[in-house]
This record gives sequence, structure tokens and C-alpha cells, in this order.
Amino acid sequence: MIIDKASIIRENRKSLKITITPDAKIIIYSPLKLSFDKINEIIKTKETLLNKKLNQVRETNVKNQDLFSYKKVLLLGKEYFIVPTTKVEKVFFSEDMFLVPKKYFELNKISFFIRKTLKKLAEKIITQRLYELIEQKNIKYKFTKISYGNFKSKWGSCDNNGVIKFNWRLVMLESSIIDFVILHEISHLKELNHSKQFYNILTNLYPNWKIERKKLKNLSFLLSLYNN
Repeated sequence: MIIDKASIIRENRKSLKITITPDAKIIIYSPLKLSFDKINEIIKTKETLLNKKLNQVRETNVKNQDLFSYKKVLLLGKEYFIVPTTKVEKVFFSEDMFLVPKKYFELNKISFFIRKTLKKLAEKIITQRLYELIEQKNIKYKFTKISYGNFKSKWGSCDNNGVIKFNWRLVMLESSIIDFVILHEISHLKELNHSKQFYNILTNLYPNWKIERKKLKNLSFLLSLYNN
């Protein structure tokens, strides 16, 4: 049964929320006083759909096993073979390869160095692209700061202080999706919610945003990479 494999988190909320994580785990967010029997009853009505979504997540993970097993890494939508070698002292991208000192594999530090390398590239590439888009589209909205975080459930955010935050994993995606996320957050500088006005702003900046959003939804499994 689904309920037997799920984690239940009770919190101050009015309704039940069910989340499937990128690594195919089910998390149930429940109102504080909702009984276990009632939770189970609700879950049973959604069991077919949940199993379908679980299978989709598992299939995606199998399809992309090379990323999870550190055989490949993504940069700007391109796959690079991870090559352990004694001929280099530090990690770097070269043609179709991501060269990694062999000792990092032996010390089980490959995830750490992939994360470190990609974050550094994100800070350079995405920041530069943000300024390019601002200039190209003559954007007048002002931000106060850009930062990069290790978020597990989002690609970017913008707060009412004008601080834009990006998930460093964004640098793994193809450039058209990166542009969508950047312009999405820039639009929040003008309209913080997801109102009709917000989407009008986004559409004006990036008419094809719906296509890129759909692509991004299919890449949510990447959010679970390099967390250890």
C-alpha cells in the first residue's frame, strides 16, 4: 500500500498535500488533527494516480542512471563523460569529457567536486546571461542582489527586497530554459505573485515561456543530484 511507504508530516494546514520527490519517495503533509484512518482513506482514492506518477519518476531515474552513478554530468544541456585520471590535479571540462583526479573517486568526493565546479560555473554563466537579457530586452526592473543556493525543490526565487536566488543546478540545463528561469524571476521584481499581470509581464519578455516551462517540469529529477 502507498501509505505504508510514505512519510507523514503533520503541520498547521487545512488540507492534505501529497508530494513525490525526485528520488521516488512519497511525502504526505497532513493537518495536525487529521486521523491516520482518514489520511489512508484519502490516499486510497488517489492510489492509481500516485502509482502512475511513481512509475514515471522511476522510469526517468533509470533512463538517467548515468547521471546518478557519476558516469556523466550535464552542462548547458550537453552530456559530458566523467573521466577519472591521474593526469590532472583539478577537475575541468574538456571537449566531451569532465576530467576528474582519480583520487577524488577513491575518497568518494566526486559529488562534492561536481557540485563545487557547477556552482562556480553557474555564478559566472547565469549572472552574465542575466545582465545580457536585461540589456537586450531593455528591462528597467531593479534587483539588489543575486545569489546561488542548493535548493531541493525550486530553480529560482525572488523576494520583496529585490533579491534573486538561483539554484546552481540551473547551469546544467539548455540555454533556452535558463533564459526562461531568469526572466521568470526578473518578472517577479515587478509582480511578486503569479497573477495574470505577472504572466503578461513574462509573456512580453519571453513569448515562448510555456514551452520552456514544460521542458523544465520534465527535468525536476535533476534537483536531487549532488545533495550528498
